[in-house]
Amino acid sequence: MRTIIHGIKSKTLDEVLVSGSAFKGWSQARAEHWKYIDEHTILIGHSLHNDLEVLRMLHHRVVATAILIMHAVGIPNHQQGLSLVKGTAWF
Repeated sequence: MRTIIHGIKSKTLDEVLVSGSAFKGWSQARAEHWKYIDEHTILIGHSLHNDLEVLRMLHHRVVATAILIMHAVGIPNHQQGLSLVKGTAWF
């Protein structure tokens, strides 16, 4: 659990699983994503490649905020976490 990053607690996950409102695996989550995006949609996210990999999705219009932050901070090849930019103009 990475509650410190996303704020989701294990109790919340247990509740959605019991209620039946959670997706039943990556394929159902991927199908739901495709309802809202197409090949022209630009996806923006921090380390979005991880999410796309889990969903087994290929998408070529992606803005990787991790790369933007890396260049803004001026440290090449150094991945920055979201905690670096909390409370700044990035959010």
